Amino acid sequence: MIYILVLINIVLISLSGLAVFNIHYLGKSGWLEITVLMISLFFVFCSNIGIIFLSVKRGKESKEIKKRVAQLEELNSDKNNNE
Repeated sequence: MIYILVLINIVLISLSGLAVFNIHYLGKSGWLEITVLMISLFFVFCSNIGIIFLSVKRGKESKEIKKRVAQLEELNSDKNNNE
């Protein structure tokens, strides 16, 4: 899911860069270019929040998995010591 958001982010940044190019260098500061720029930057912001949210969620899940693995290894070592 993170990879999809990153790809969407790259496309939106390219789109906003094209809009900036049209506005700044070609002098086309029409409503379409400004609208595309604002909408694409808004979605870049939203996708970045999604990427951060998913990364934090993945980090929490990996910490929980590491704790469970450590507990299982401790139980196995205790079981081997008792035998």
